[in-house]
Amino acid sequence: MNWKLGLNFFNPTATIFNPIDLGEEEVKRKIEQGQYHIYMICKRKKLFFESCSKNSSGESEIRFYKINENHDKKHIGYKNKEIFIHSLSDGYYDVEFKGHRLRVREFLMINNFGFMEKDFIGDSNQMEIASDLEVMYIGQAFGRNENKTIDYRLRNHEKIQKVALDSLNNGLNEEILVIGLTVGESDLSTALVAKDDYNNPPTLESFIKMHESAIKRPSEGQRVTLFEAALIKYFQPDLNIEYKETFPGPDFTSYNEIYEMEFDYVAIGLDTRTVFARVFSKFKSQRKYLHHDYFPLHSTGKHDSLIEFLEN
Repeated sequence: MNWKLGLNFFNPTATIFNPIDLGEEEVKRKIEQGQYHIYMICKRKKLFFESCSKNSSGESEIRFYKINENHDKKHIGYKNKEIFIHSLSDGYYDVEFKGHRLRVREFLMINNFGFMEKDFIGDSNQMEIASDLEVMYIGQAFGRNENKTIDYRLRNHEKIQKVALDSLNNGLNEEILVIGLTVGESDLSTALVAKDDYNNPPTLESFIKMHESAIKRPSEGQRVTLFEAALIKYFQPDLNIEYKETFPGPDFTSYNEIYEMEFDYVAIGLDTRTVFARVFSKFKSQRKYLHHDYFPLHSTGKHDSLIEFLEN
């Protein structure tokens, strides 16, 4: 009997914030309490608010614009019956929503306007949407020490500074946002069990052995690193160096526990629907809310699909 065991990682929750908000206690507390151990530094073209007015049908006609590479305005318009924008000040919109006045963070408003609610995966339209985010760097913040928290890392992060400087030097009018991810793992490892041939059916002992192998788990710190490394391998962000070419491999102490167990692959799922933004990178150019992939642990080759890998 053959089987292949896999560790399956995903993000149960996600949050999004602007790095300049890390000085606010509410944002710091949310990140700390939410245990967002993985962070993705992203960028996109900044969308500027121009006006909001009511038309004869009672709809709000909201106008934004972008600055293109030629420094020309490119207008984008939305119509909405439920929202009216009164003003924009200090990064917050003064909004009337269903009779209530609210203050909404600027980038969150853009994410809501661009969200494709009926498209679960987010791949029905591959044209650029104002809320799309390009992944530039993926890192982790895991540990008890103060310098291991996300807010400390990002306040002192050279990668954010590089993205910001590149945008300023090139006059690109871009904004930097950070997506924080929690790390979850499926309760059960996946396994494909098949007969070697019709004369060699599975036995009770073989199922017991498979169960004993499947219940073993690497430590929490290594699980965070495995998820981080797999995401880096998948997106190949411009500013990452480690793991882009070396994951998976048995020679790295940062995730060596996995090679002391009997798992055959690591699989990942990334869901950014909860922050209303599709993500992509130069390497992984398809813009989606949901991304997934797998990585064989004992082979340098990559099979065409997970099913083909499991069947081999």
